[in-house]
Amino acid sequence: MSTKTHQRLLGISGTFLLCIMVFVSVSTSAVGAATPTPTSERFSVVRPTNTPDNRAPAVKTMSALTNSYQATLDALPTATPGPSKITLDGKPQFVEFYATWCGPCMAMKPALTKVEKKFADQVTFWRIDIDNIGSAALNRKYRVAFIPYMVLLDKDGKKTTVLEGYQTEDQLVAAINKLIDGSN
Repeated sequence: MSTKTHQRLLGISGTFLLCIMVFVSVSTSAVGAATPTPTSERFSVVRPTNTPDNRAPAVKTMSALTNSYQATLDALPTATPGPSKITLDGKPQFVEFYATWCGPCMAMKPALTKVEKKFADQVTFWRIDIDNIGSAALNRKYRVAFIPYMVLLDKDGKKTTVLEGYQTEDQLVAAINKLIDGSN
């Protein structure tokens, strides 16, 4: 190779190296000049400061959140065990599976309350909150896949009818009349 070719190659590679060095120094200085962005703030490392009880403030905050969350759970009616079995009393049984967060379940509640008052001496009514810990066995036994879900049992505990989804007061009355007629 001639000297001119070497100079030309060195000139090109030297220019290339100079460009890389300038780029690296610019990008390094840009990283060093920390302008807060949503991403950098979200992933920034925070060094905990010591507190009188030698716990980091972040840990205190997390335990406070945990305690308030637990207090909320304890206040919910679903934190207490529900019935784990249906006890027969010689009358037909009407078993409603519901949840407090279920819109159709809550919309049915007034009609179901009226029906329950109307048939209280002929039928035993059960309201099973599917979120109750103790009710899990009943959920499995009656294969509750969605709510509202109602199971009607004859006086011997045999399943006679299943009502799925929202039911009007008239539909509930008709189903219960059929249950009573079949149990006599």
